[in-house]
Amino acid sequence: MAQTDAAPLPKHVYENANPADNSQEYVISRETLNDNTPKVRRPTKYDVNEQSLPLFQMVCEKCEEVSDKIADFVPVWDGLVGKMQDISGMRKRYILALFFCSPFFVLGLILASPILAPMLLLIYPMIMSVKAIEHKQEARTRWLIYWLFYNAITISEQFIGPFLHVMPGYAFGKGLFFVWCLVPFNENGCYYAYHIVRPLLIIPVRKIDEYIMVSINKIKNIVHDNQDLAANWTLNAATLAGNMLANKQK
Repeated sequence: MAQTDAAPLPKHVYENANPADNSQEYVISRETLNDNTPKVRRPTKYDVNEQSLPLFQMVCEKCEEVSDKIADFVPVWDGLVGKMQDISGMRKRYILALFFCSPFFVLGLILASPILAPMLLLIYPMIMSVKAIEHKQEARTRWLIYWLFYNAITISEQFIGPFLHVMPGYAFGKGLFFVWCLVPFNENGCYYAYHIVRPLLIIPVRKIDEYIMVSINKIKNIVHDNQDLAANWTLNAATLAGNMLANKQK
């Protein structure tokens, strides 16, 4: 390894790396250093500290073992994973972990669907209600505020409903609150409650809109830049699969 009195490393070695990083991936031995040394990969936002995540590290190692076994039978596998790595900028082990763990994620969504489905059905009208309330029209605003709180209470009951219903007087208090919200006065329950809750809702809604727009633009750029590459991958994979089947039939 490098010694303190040795000559400094060439500038190009640390051009895309963090010299303060002491991990094994970014340290280059001076004995093996030469003019043809490739640039060190720049750390990305997808990199995580695996030392603090032993379970995640174990999962990544197992995924790499499975990937090596698959590559022995499917030669095109390493090429596909490499192309995905080039496009996404993620490390190979992270791509493999996402690929092999995705079935368990889908299974978890299926098992949690009785809770998630009602919640997802109410989140969109809740967000749109917050946006519509900003346009001041008295009759519509009063109805939208009532609808907003109905959604919020229904979503909360999906998670903590059993605990809330155990509380004495919860159902009675909820009924009184909604009756107060329906009172045909400007300063009813919805008016006071919304002025308390509004600062907590409007900022997250704006952040959600910004995140959605940024994500959509990134997806459009990726699709636009790699649509020809994806078509070539599909064609090459189909050709290799056809050749393998033809060879087996012989």
